[in-house]
Amino acid sequence: MANNFDFNFDIMATKQQIIYNTIAIFGILLSGLFMSISYYILASIEAAFQAVDCLIPNNLYFSTCQEWFMLSIYPALELRYILIFASYFYIFGIVIGLFYIGFKTKKHPSLFVVHMILSLIFGYLAIEISNVYRSLLANPLMYEILTPFVIYNKVMIYFPQFIFFVIFLSGIIGLMGIVKGKFNEGVEEY
Repeated sequence: MANNFDFNFDIMATKQQIIYNTIAIFGILLSGLFMSISYYILASIEAAFQAVDCLIPNNLYFSTCQEWFMLSIYPALELRYILIFASYFYIFGIVIGLFYIGFKTKKHPSLFVVHMILSLIFGYLAIEISNVYRSLLANPLMYEILTPFVIYNKVMIYFPQFIFFVIFLSGIIGLMGIVKGKFNEGVEEY
């Protein structure tokens, strides 16, 4: 009597899933903090330059420092708004990556069980990260730094729900791949 059960699944795929989920969770937290602090520093530098005013004698192009800054420094400092969109796109990229990890679980059905267990573990980890983020927002300086990043703030405040929903959907994608593979085993594709 032959054994039809094959429990020899790829351990590397499970390790990669754990590593990617961990990087995704901490990456969302750290990227938003890095981008918001960078945004705040650039805004502070712009405010400091706006406070400076001096005369530039015998110059053909500008007569004050503000005119000079208007042409040279302020356009570069206005690029800080790109950081807000970079934060949004980073979160979107991480979500697409988590969906891809869910899609890869269709290679072996036992990875789906591992995926669901990891979803619960990372959901709990997301609760802790959200609590840390809320305590950061209690600091007035950090609140001022993080205010321009509206979507990032919503994601981090509701981080446990966000992570659970995304990982749950990636698990559903994996389950659909497993079920589709079971039903289409003997079917020829045209």
